[in-house]
Parts: sequence; structure tokens; C-alpha cells
Amino acid sequence: MYIVEARGSNHKTITEEITLGELEKKTVTLSSPIPILGSLRVESDPMGATVYIDGKRMDETPCLIDESAGLLIGSHEV
Repeated sequence: MYIVEARGSNHKTITEEITLGELEKKTVTLSSPIPILGSLRVESDPMGATVYIDGKRMDETPCLIDESAGLLIGSHEV
């Protein structure tokens, strides 16, 4: 038995178990790893500051950058 994995940074690992007989060959196709998205709430005093994440303009404070923005979990420049 073998375990085949597809991994990506900040992505959910996809695994599949396969069993091979002696001298048996098999092609294994895995789907792409699933991104793990996060959210970020930003507030400032005074309100109305422009929020940039990794150099990309996102919104103005106060704001919630949710999963629809495609923000992968991990370190970012805010």
C-alpha cells in the first residue's frame, strides 16, 4: 500500500491510498490541493484609513476582509 499526496503551501493536502501488486503500474491523478482561506478585520482611529494587503488596495477602515477576497492563511504585509 502507498499513500500519494498533493501538497501546497497554505493549502489542504489531498491524499489517496493505492495498492499495487508486484510489478503492477498505475497512473494516479489527484485533484489540486484546496486553498485554506482566512479573514481579517481592520480598524483604525481615525476611521477611513486605506487598507492594503500585500500591496493590493482592499478597502477602508473599519472593514472585514473575508474569504471572498481569496486571502490565503499565513503571513501578509498589511
